Amino acid sequence: MTSGIGDFFGERFRAADKAQIKTISDYLPLFADRPLEFELGAQFRYSNGGFVVLGAIIEKVSGMDYYQYIAKNICVPAGMTNTEWLERDALPENCAVGYTQFTGTGTPDSIRHRNTAMLPQKGSSAGGGYSTAMDLLRYTIALQEGKIVPETFKGRGGLGIAGGTAGVNTILDWNPRKGYTIIVLANYDPPIAERVGKHIRMMIPE
Repeated sequence: MTSGIGDFFGERFRAADKAQIKTISDYLPLFADRPLEFELGAQFRYSNGGFVVLGAIIEKVSGMDYYQYIAKNICVPAGMTNTEWLERDALPENCAVGYTQFTGTGTPDSIRHRNTAMLPQKGSSAGGGYSTAMDLLRYTIALQEGKIVPETFKGRGGLGIAGGTAGVNTILDWNPRKGYTIIVLANYDPPIAERVGKHIRMMIPE
């Protein structure tokens, strides 16, 4: 978040043939030739492009496809059997479909419509994976038990993640000190899951 690498969402992404965006390297032309938005370390700014670069580094260092690497080193050890980067036109029958009011013009639609046309063919290290609430819970348990992190980090800290795009919003709030995990998955626009998660958190006794 301090690299100065910008976002890949923007005019190029909107104009791209999203059916052809299905590998980590397919995302790079959307932003890689642009100058840094600020000097390295000078600011802190969320960077989807930075996460794509991180995925490319993982592929280079490991010699593996990013999606296969995550499956082998995180999903399998954690027992996450329903987590995967799926292609948008090959979703299983029980997969939720996102519904959005976003139109890409800045003015929301009055009714929700499917978000499929707004999605890349396949997600990236910046997001776009598919999972379930139970698998995300298994992830936090695996972190606490040290199954997917070094033993020295076992049981430490916690996790607070929220993310989304058109027709998708998710929150995972894990606080091992207070003994709770909040997971909300929604197939509507942000911040609907974040609002629900915040409401649940407010009901938890201090």
